[in-house]
Amino acid sequence: MPAALASATIVEMRPVRVLCLAILCFSVWAGDGITLNRKKSQRLYDEGVRLLAAAREEEALEAFSEAIRANPTNALAYRQRGGILARRKLWDQAFPDLDQSIRILPDDGKTLGLRGEYYLRNDRAKEAVADFSRAIELGWTRPQIYSQRAAAYEKLGQSDNAIRDYSDAIRLSVNDPAYYRRRASLYSNAGKYREAVEDLTQAIRLQPDLVEAYVERGYALGQLGEFMASIQDLDAAIARDSHNAQALSLRGEAHTVQHQNKEAIADFSRAIELRPRDVDLRLLRASAYVQSGDYVRALEDRETAVRLRPDLAEVYVARGSSFHLLGMHDKGLADRTRAIQMKPSLAEAWCARGNAYFLLGQYEKAIADLHEAMRLRPGYPEAATVLAKAEQKLRAPASTAPIIAARVESQPAPAMVSPRQRPAASPASAPSSAAAVAPAPPSAHVHAASGQPPLTGTAAAPASSPSSATAVAPPPSAHAARAQTNLAGVQQKPPVGQSAAAPLLPAVTALAAEYQRTARAELRAGDFPAALSHLDEAIRLNPRLATAYNARGFVRMKLDRLQESMDDFTRAIELSPNYANAYHNRGVVRKLLGDHAGSAADLAREAALLK
Repeated sequence: MPAALASATIVEMRPVRVLCLAILCFSVWAGDGITLNRKKSQRLYDEGVRLLAAAREEEALEAFSEAIRANPTNALAYRQRGGILARRKLWDQAFPDLDQSIRILPDDGKTLGLRGEYYLRNDRAKEAVADFSRAIELGWTRPQIYSQRAAAYEKLGQSDNAIRDYSDAIRLSVNDPAYYRRRASLYSNAGKYREAVEDLTQAIRLQPDLVEAYVERGYALGQLGEFMASIQDLDAAIARDSHNAQALSLRGEAHTVQHQNKEAIADFSRAIELRPRDVDLRLLRASAYVQSGDYVRALEDRETAVRLRPDLAEVYVARGSSFHLLGMHDKGLADRTRAIQMKPSLAEAWCARGNAYFLLGQYEKAIADLHEAMRLRPGYPEAATVLAKAEQKLRAPASTAPIIAARVESQPAPAMVSPRQRPAASPASAPSSAAAVAPAPPSAHVHAASGQPPLTGTAAAPASSPSSATAVAPPPSAHAARAQTNLAGVQQKPPVGQSAAAPLLPAVTALAAEYQRTARAELRAGDFPAALSHLDEAIRLNPRLATAYNARGFVRMKLDRLQESMDDFTRAIELSPNYANAYHNRGVVRKLLGDHAGSAADLAREAALLK
């Protein structure tokens, strides 16, 4: 190469060398700077951890923020700062920190758990499940993670997965009553009340003053039909918290099912004092008033319910029931029609109006309404029963007297979930000395099958068509009903259920008699649980119907429920002191219970009455 050209090339390359040297020097300086910043960030992070351990949270928060400013890739500083903000319930501020921490360090189970909690709180259940599941895969297997994932599964409607996760939480923390309660709630929702009772029993063992557990176990026991045990639990809850309206309401419902109307009304009244605007409580107390025969006060409660929630179709259905019970059929039909107009999809409203039309003998209208109720709720048992009877009436000769079979009191169940329906009894083996024959009216002097008095020790047979019935006072005249009215437009009078001479409406007594006739047919067919259910209804409608108590006592004896059976026979005798058949049946039960003297006295009394 010529010397001149080589010289020129060297001169041209000098700037390149200078630039490369400068870049190299800058890189060394920058690297040292980054290293210095990372060290500073780590030092600030460690200081924040120390401050946090000393409960100096505000200073710790600032230290973590400084650590992030020194090194924006410090994932642990983001997690710590996000955790502090989360504990302060500042989730919207916490989320960006948690999210950034996971972007930098994606396999941090603890941070995934925190972000999952954010998703759970913000109804992003699928994302919550994904974060909790990833955290568990990474080994972050804490009871709280399983519990939170269970809550997310609940939101997604995956109850089985939720139960499994609560079970894992319990396995990891066997002494935490909260996990037992949460699993019990899922069991109750699935109708697994026995499992719920077991979990709640464990929760109470771990924390005996846990009021909510007593309330929840009382509810579950009620659903199992164990009402005395249910009431005991609710007593315990109320003893610990006398202002617990839910416990009072549930105990009131348990009393209602037990036909302990005075106690039920007292509980609902106390609950209403605590929650005066609770419509469900008004409707529940109204049902207890109806069961006790006090239709006037029931209407007052339902009037209040309408005033509190005029936008709720169900309250008009309930008030319509009261109007019909008091003979105000035009108002009753108007309420049920209004409920249908407000909520055409409410099967209970169509069924209720169909019942009312049936009671009034308007069978074609009843059939149309009941068909609509069945369309809205396929298999609706009450609608199906009345529909069959209405269609039968249309096919029957015009001269046939109407059979009142509709349920006058057709109130939809309030929104709250609570023990409401006694499960059907299971048939038990009958006592060997009891013959399967039907109960007789007070005036019967012979028994159905043979026409002769039954053998001693054999349950007596009630005739299927009583020759005399307990006298029922006629309803007050329309003029008397207007004599003294309240704001609801109905007569003011003492509670009906508190007076032995209080009148019952003809429709109500007829309906009670129809339930009793149905029960007799079921008894002859050997369907004791169904017979018991219909006799319960007959007694609810007409608590002075001695023949119904005698029949129910007979069914309970067949089911080997001897003490309840004797109570029914005793009530029948109280209502009709010369009821020979009831004395005979009580004598049989007393003998089975080992009360030979009492049995002999009852059978002697029967013999004296039959002379």
